[in-house]
Amino acid sequence: MINKLLIIFISLTFVSCSNEVEDIISGSKWDRRKIFINGYDAFFCFKGSMVSFDRDGTVRLLELNYIEGCDTLDSPALRGKWKIYQKKDKKYYLKITSKQNSVFTGEHRIVFYKDTVNRLLYLNLRSENFYYLGAKFLFNYNININKVNKLIQLTQDSLDPNNQLNEL
Repeated sequence: MINKLLIIFISLTFVSCSNEVEDIISGSKWDRRKIFINGYDAFFCFKGSMVSFDRDGTVRLLELNYIEGCDTLDSPALRGKWKIYQKKDKKYYLKITSKQNSVFTGEHRIVFYKDTVNRLLYLNLRSENFYYLGAKFLFNYNININKVNKLIQLTQDSLDPNNQLNEL
């Protein structure tokens, strides 16, 4: 009997942890702070600043700003699909698929950071050729500090042991 309860508790803990990462992203908007594509600072290559992850699995992407230096980027589609999953290495990933947007399409590692000075939660998405940093829009950092700390714990980054942004 005790073994069955222990298995149920461990299962619920695992499910709730993976749901916390998805819950903070689902239905939210993230204000773009940095974006690098193939090592190129592509911040000014996009109009607007919000990337939003709808609850129905649709992601609304940034519109390309056709200026010099950005003309090689292929991102005509403004929508795609998103899904979060955890690999065997216990790290969380966001998969974005869009048939006509190669910039955002792919599998990106998720790492959350906190900015204690400005009281912001940051979402970092990174893959081999893509780096995105966005601040959660309309999010009360103070009320949700326990959730912020839990998200950081779940997505810890070995490159930043404090998981805190020092410079933006």
